[in-house]
Amino acid sequence: MFIGRKKELDLIIKRTNRDAFEFGILYGRRRIGKTTLLKEVLKRTSGIYFVADEMGYSHNMRNLSQTVSDYFDEPIGFDSLDMLFAYLAKKSLHEKIVLVIDEFTYLFAKEPGIQSQLQNAIDNHLLNSNVTLILSGSHVGMIEDVISYHKPLYGRSTFRIKLEPFDYLESSYFYPNFSNEDKIRTYAVFGGIPFYLSLVEDKKTLKENIVELLLEDHAILAEETEFFLKQELRSISSYSMIIHAISSGATKLGEISTKARINNTGTTSKYVDTLRNLGIVEKEICFGENRKTKKTLYKIKDHFFDFHYRFIDPNQSKAILITPDHFYDLFIEPKLDDYVSFIFEQAAHEFLIRKNRQSTMNTFHELGRFWGNNHHLKREVELDVVTKDDLGIAVYECKWTTDLFRLKEVNELVETSEFLKPYRIGGFSKSGFSDEAISRLDDAFVLDDLFDIDS
Repeated sequence: MFIGRKKELDLIIKRTNRDAFEFGILYGRRRIGKTTLLKEVLKRTSGIYFVADEMGYSHNMRNLSQTVSDYFDEPIGFDSLDMLFAYLAKKSLHEKIVLVIDEFTYLFAKEPGIQSQLQNAIDNHLLNSNVTLILSGSHVGMIEDVISYHKPLYGRSTFRIKLEPFDYLESSYFYPNFSNEDKIRTYAVFGGIPFYLSLVEDKKTLKENIVELLLEDHAILAEETEFFLKQELRSISSYSMIIHAISSGATKLGEISTKARINNTGTTSKYVDTLRNLGIVEKEICFGENRKTKKTLYKIKDHFFDFHYRFIDPNQSKAILITPDHFYDLFIEPKLDDYVSFIFEQAAHEFLIRKNRQSTMNTFHELGRFWGNNHHLKREVELDVVTKDDLGIAVYECKWTTDLFRLKEVNELVETSEFLKPYRIGGFSKSGFSDEAISRLDDAFVLDDLFDIDS
């Protein structure tokens, strides 16, 4: 069953239905669902699908030729992309032609001249054709370099899509039978990567899923973080230590360097930038600051990595000595909801973004989290969610506990945010609100609200 990606699917279908040349580039990290999306496209519009491999240009050209030959049921062969595209351009005089080349970066990795060949083939044969060419790949950095300024393919693509992980709502479509609480918890563990989500079985408990997918001997996702890093990076030890440092609370480059035992913060910065490009780490900017501000911090963006490095990696040696169930009970269950509380804040951000996009009135144009000194209170404060629209600032507190969101929390939020002069005060609560709290809040969102919104 195909889940999510409606916007991306509609865009690609719209482009492939046009009677004109289209050149699309689809990219994103491994396991993000590129191939699934492309195959869904080809279910709805006929086309040629080819997956490149690491065997080199000549090998791939032979296999691509065979794929095209099989599609048209003609005994043909091509020695170059130029010959292939000339043939497809002629074919497109009578019918729409869609060609998808998946993992196309394997062609560029060993044959840099392919970029110029591809540019020339597009310019000479495809620009006035009825061909839709879609290139897809997982090496995000390489693809962004390929389509950058001064590179042969710059300006040639007519559409580009970078697939991102699903948010909390789209992720929940993979486990519809879970309670809303467990939907947030599952999102906190497995994140928004479709491949991981597809493995979750909502007929089992969250604990059973974690044990079977992550903790048991030979569990399918037990080595996933290490596998991912090895696929993307040459040496993973320093990167792994940096992820561990950030996941354990280091938020500044100096702190990360110290915890990761890297002497040079410049080196740490390069490693962190690489992890940011891979979607594992993100740089968070304090609300109200510009992009050049130093008021930033680093955190783990990928929930699956964050969960692994918080709960499993630090206790790996102990896992050998006890059963997976006992490991869960000792090292995961007691602190799981503390961890989930931070992901609940992110889900609140994502909910407000969805709500904002559906609104036609007074939409906010800035959203973030605030941390820093409140000069009036003379202490550091944190605000979970802050938005800014044409009327001013709104602030929200997120509470993931078994107790109600009470008047005490409302008064604390009013006090800590007073310096921002918010015109709107709101809250998100796992367990609901007291009547007194609701009477003082402009917005009081419960879990059901987060899942009662159109995707």
